[in-house]
Amino acid sequence: MNDYEAKLYKIIGSMLREARLECGLTLEQVGEKIGVIAKTIQRYETGERKVSINKLMELTALFGVDYTLFMNSAKRKLSQDDDFKDENAKQEQPGYYIEGEVAEIAQEVYERPELRMLFSASKNVSAEDLKAVIALVDRMKKEDD
Repeated sequence: MNDYEAKLYKIIGSMLREARLECGLTLEQVGEKIGVIAKTIQRYETGERKVSINKLMELTALFGVDYTLFMNSAKRKLSQDDDFKDENAKQEQPGYYIEGEVAEIAQEVYERPELRMLFSASKNVSAEDLKAVIALVDRMKKEDD
């Protein structure tokens, strides 16, 4: 692994660990679900072992996270790292969402736990629809408070 990949996979690993813990899953449970041993999951999470694209897609699906946004977020974190500035890391990577406004709204849905349940539906709706759903969830949340 070159320096760029090593740093990227540490970030990916950290994000995987965070997602796993948010889902309340153990290393053993995740390993069992994707067909690897717990130690392999641990090595993914520490960045010690590179995760194949197929396994990474399985993991993001298991955690209910959009793969493209997950990877774009990891690359964005890498590009913002003061210890590692690489022109390749700064380049904007193409994402699933073509329209900028929809991509921004989808990122908000991804980042807010109360909206994550709606995330898979956001791929096929307009920016206006996403805004309406977010506003509805915000109103419902205020009523609960």
